[in-house]
Amino acid sequence: MATERAALALAVWAALAASGCRTPETGILIEVGAPPLKPDRLDFTIGARASGDRFVRDADSSVEIPVANRDLTSDPFRLLIHQGETAGETVSGAVVAFSGTQQVGFASIPDTTFVAEKVLVYRVTLIDDPSVKLTTTGCVTWTVDGVAHTISAPGDADCDGHLSLAAGGDDCNDSDPTISPGTPEICDGKDNDCNGLCDDGGFDPDGDGITTCGTMASAPAPPNGICSQPTALAEPVTGQIVQPATPGLDVTCPAPENCERMRSQ
Repeated sequence: MATERAALALAVWAALAASGCRTPETGILIEVGAPPLKPDRLDFTIGARASGDRFVRDADSSVEIPVANRDLTSDPFRLLIHQGETAGETVSGAVVAFSGTQQVGFASIPDTTFVAEKVLVYRVTLIDDPSVKLTTTGCVTWTVDGVAHTISAPGDADCDGHLSLAAGGDDCNDSDPTISPGTPEICDGKDNDCNGLCDDGGFDPDGDGITTCGTMASAPAPPNGICSQPTALAEPVTGQIVQPATPGLDVTCPAPENCERMRSQ
């Protein structure tokens, strides 16, 4: 959802009582309690549905709130999110609690669609959740009942922690989390580390130009890091007896059951 089109308007009602939600406004209220945790700040990440099940962090409604001197058990923090310009928007929400730099708690709300002239209230309690992952780019991922949830960041659609080239980053393919600078190269027909070469991680032990997974070793990679489909056969396993093929003729081997026809060069 483009911010300039349908940014979510934000209002923090620090003194709003839960019973006081009789209002013609349209919104979603997140009430955060924290027994027995005592965080010093809350990071709210609100994602707007972009397409399908993909949610993208909305900069206008994702905020960091200091709560160091607040007892969230007796005085929960409440965040009211107003609907943007488009009626019937659907949002996802996550709250991460910190004490200093340490993550100490987490809560989330399910995917929710705004209802006209109603404030939908979610009362959540912060818990320790080891499934929560954060990236420096602003992505949040977590798991509920075995189902993975993600709010991606603008410019980091695959949440690998690297911004796309279009966003001024170094990720040569922002739709594939297995491709980004520093990612270990594996034999999969991709330029995993964005160095311009496919499958250049020592996957061609005999130096014939064919990797052990059947791709062309160190082939130049296109800008998106996805190499064209290989035309070579897979690398023979150790112990096979293979003779080069003469175009138009059958290959003969001392051990026929181990013989492979090699592609004519």
